[in-house]
Amino acid sequence: DGWLEWCDEHCKQILADFHADLPVLTKSTQNYFGDWVSHHGRGDVGYYLGAKFVQKLRDKYSFEQLIKMSIDDIYQEYLMFVESKL
Repeated sequence: DGWLEWCDEHCKQILADFHADLPVLTKSTQNYFGDWVSHHGRGDVGYYLGAKFVQKLRDKYSFEQLIKMSIDDIYQEYLMFVESKL
């Protein structure tokens, strides 16, 4: 139904919304992951965003480097990802 195309066209908005919501997200309040939630009328946009982030990391690091990264390093990479897209 054009999900991927919609996500590609709205990637910047999805990321901006997710980043703004991140400090208050919980399992029950998030609208990004799962078929049962909706973000601007679309489900699973968090998976789309996550795939884009992982692709960016994959271009920069080997698999072995990635699995050894600390959560703090991953978060720093996430912040750089946000800055590069917004």
